[in-house]
Amino acid sequence: MTHQQVQAIHEPHPDITRPTAIGAVFMETLRRQFRSTLYWGLGFAAMAFLVLAIIPDAEFFKLYQQVASAVGGFYEGFLGADAAYAATPEGYVSAEFFSWVIFLLVIYAVIAGIRITITDEEDGNLDLVLSLPLPRWQLIVEQLLAYIVLMAFICVLAFLGLLLGQLAVDALNVSLFRLLEAALNFLPFAIVVLAMTLFLSTVMRRRVMVIRLTSILMIAAYILEFIGRMAGEQSIVHQVSKLSFYHYYDPVAVMKFGWQWGNMGVLLSSSLVLALLAIWFFNRRDIAV
Repeated sequence: MTHQQVQAIHEPHPDITRPTAIGAVFMETLRRQFRSTLYWGLGFAAMAFLVLAIIPDAEFFKLYQQVASAVGGFYEGFLGADAAYAATPEGYVSAEFFSWVIFLLVIYAVIAGIRITITDEEDGNLDLVLSLPLPRWQLIVEQLLAYIVLMAFICVLAFLGLLLGQLAVDALNVSLFRLLEAALNFLPFAIVVLAMTLFLSTVMRRRVMVIRLTSILMIAAYILEFIGRMAGEQSIVHQVSKLSFYHYYDPVAVMKFGWQWGNMGVLLSSSLVLALLAIWFFNRRDIAV
């Protein structure tokens, strides 16, 4: 936050001793980040629309199944389903949108997690913000909630892109409710990445180190899940892959059966633990001036 943005949250007055109003940081974060988030969301919507709009007719899915069969195990490792599922509209949407666009939302979540503390601290503004009657936990919690709302906004825009794409293509007939569930299924995984980045930010306090470590953890988690899928459900590797957060982001299961409440519970409970640890560390460390 700049000095002017700090003043927008709390106008100084010599007689004021009460804490900053609950929700002030939340609303200020939404205001500052809405425009950039809108661009992200429109990008997601455009990609969703194009993925569906390129389908010429129903014969396209047979061709797509042939390609998936030729790729073989790599396709199963990437998607977590066989080539026969690729011949369905749900399988195509899962593979060509939900299975890879999550990586873009991960990037957004990492950037957001860094902004909560490190950006202001490196700019020398965090010490100024905390000089206000503002509890440290409030600064963390309200920004965290604001970014969750912003990421949900991106998910909704992604769904609207899918909706427009389906309306533009006669060959595609997927339940709109399933598409909405799958789009919102982005959110629990993005939240855990946001919370993990926030936690690492409060511990390491250097932007470059946090980005490097978060990237390594995300890549390692994806590779572990990828190998686990290729190895099969009965293998030891598949059991070990349950330690990966990616294991609990399962767009295929959501497109087939709806929300996977167990997976969501694992991701959201992990996010809560990481957020509480971040608050605990942030409350007990010094702030760089």
